[in-house]
Amino acid sequence: MDRLSGLAVFAAVVDCEGFTAAAKRLNLSKAAVSKQVSLLEERLGARLLNRTTRRLSLTDAGQNFYERCQRILAEAEEAVADVGRLQTEPRGPLRISAPASLGETYLAPVIAQFAARWPDLRVDLDLSDRYVDLIEEGFDLALRVGDLADSSLITKRLATVRRPFVAAPSYLERYGTPTRTTDLPQHRGICYALARHGTEVQMQMTSGRRENIALDWAFRSNNGKAMVEAACAGLGLLSTPLFLSAAAIQTGKLVPVCLADGEPLSLALQVVFPHARHVPAKVRLLIETLAATFRDPAPWEIGLLDHVGGKVEA
Repeated sequence: MDRLSGLAVFAAVVDCEGFTAAAKRLNLSKAAVSKQVSLLEERLGARLLNRTTRRLSLTDAGQNFYERCQRILAEAEEAVADVGRLQTEPRGPLRISAPASLGETYLAPVIAQFAARWPDLRVDLDLSDRYVDLIEEGFDLALRVGDLADSSLITKRLATVRRPFVAAPSYLERYGTPTRTTDLPQHRGICYALARHGTEVQMQMTSGRRENIALDWAFRSNNGKAMVEAACAGLGLLSTPLFLSAAAIQTGKLVPVCLADGEPLSLALQVVFPHARHVPAKVRLLIETLAATFRDPAPWEIGLLDHVGGKVEA
């Protein structure tokens, strides 16, 4: 920055045709302006100005250097202006990571409308169930369900994600309907291969305590839609986010299974991003849009919670 200041002072002297006028423009003393130019010449090892008591003129080296200074200073001003616009106007690349199943059905339309509103954005939406490293991989933000392993990230909670047990009517006819958590180990289960608790389901008991209960799994997958298809085929009980099972419940392919003494632990849908200070406008406005869209009750829960043990107030 000191070198850039020296360039700016030199250019002002040339533009104003003198040290006195340049000092007035820059709000500096004449001595300070003269010293800056002298230091610049010393650093360059070349005389830039011919000084007389009556006028200033550029040397050949000074003329060449002045022309370059003009370009450098103009680019610096444009860079500063660009940063300012990034803080006030959504523009440039915007990389977003989200779970595939949530993204395909519920997030993609929101992101598409957001991108259409701000045509200077270049949106890169990565829909995958893999856990991305936001900083290492250059993502601006991510939507995640559940606990966060990286405490250095900034988080904003959006909505509750309920995971009721569901099963196909054909499964319940064949194996019976569990009524208490003690019935679960005798049932076949459909499990998420990437779950931290393996084949166990985290339960929130009516007593207030939490328990992990293992199912005798019959089908396991790292893909939410595949798990729902397996449940619809009658392969077993499934506890999965309601945004995955909602459509099948609405069509009657799956039936919510409510237990008297507990239910699968609800998770939180959260948006995470790397920094709390100087958040670019593109990130800040998208977070505001997500917070307005995905809030309790979440869009996929409207009209369903009465069937899975919850209640929605319209």
